[in-house]
Amino acid sequence: MCRAVLLLVVLTLGLMELKAQESVIVEVNPSETSKSKVFVNVEQKPEFQGGRKALTEFYKKTSSFPICDKKEDNCKNLYYQIIIDTLGNVGSFKIIKGINKKLDKETEQIVNQMPKWIPGKKGGKKVNVLVTLSVKYKLE
Repeated sequence: MCRAVLLLVVLTLGLMELKAQESVIVEVNPSETSKSKVFVNVEQKPEFQGGRKALTEFYKKTSSFPICDKKEDNCKNLYYQIIIDTLGNVGSFKIIKGINKKLDKETEQIVNQMPKWIPGKKGGKKVNVLVTLSVKYKLE
């Protein structure tokens, strides 16, 4: 009996978690997104103009530190999040897993120079989307 109740509770919580993933999961500073909701799961994710390869080239062109584009020795990923708004603007930069203060700051400067992205869509409409990305720096 206890196992059945426990199983029912776990399944209920699991379904609630799945439903929560479909809804808005991020509260954002209203001045940055005009009080709009920010989504993670969307039908069409935001895309850097030219795709992932173009984004890597942008990192290489913009960074004053060496960038790895393939699996190489002495490379380390820095993970960050940004919000791409309905106009394709980049905002709300946040380091998720940094490397060191210099490279964290470098990444923020690179992101601040990014051109507009192709916005994400949900239900056929452009929406604000939280995007998690990484940049791979060559460590010396």
